[in-house]
Amino acid sequence: METLVKAKLSSRFFASLIDYIIVIAFYWFFAYFFGEPNGNGGYVIYGFTAIVPFVFWFIYLIVVESIFSRTFGHFIFDLKVVGEDNGNISFIEAVLRHIIDLMDFWFFGIPAMISIKNTPKNQRLGDMVARTIVVVDKEM
Repeated sequence: METLVKAKLSSRFFASLIDYIIVIAFYWFFAYFFGEPNGNGGYVIYGFTAIVPFVFWFIYLIVVESIFSRTFGHFIFDLKVVGEDNGNISFIEAVLRHIIDLMDFWFFGIPAMISIKNTPKNQRLGDMVARTIVVVDKEM
């Protein structure tokens, strides 16, 4: 059985930053082109159209990660998400990891950074719930 190298906090931080910049940029562009001006210089999306950014988030973070064990940000930093058993993650594990994102990335990601630095497997809250680990992908 191969030994997995746990990902550094800095690599994980920048990989997640890239991923959420992509998600937020999609929302901004979508709101600009399909939303309505809110009077404060921004745009608002109403009704059924408001589901589209959520669907993008879901596909980009959950579906892509469950299929490829990584997102674009993880790919850039040669990171991969695996189960605690070192196997590929399932769709449910990807869902569980990202349902907790709001708590993990609250206040600039401090909860995630604290848990990564203080857990034996360097897991953020979402990883602990999903029973996953982020590792360096030696195959890259």
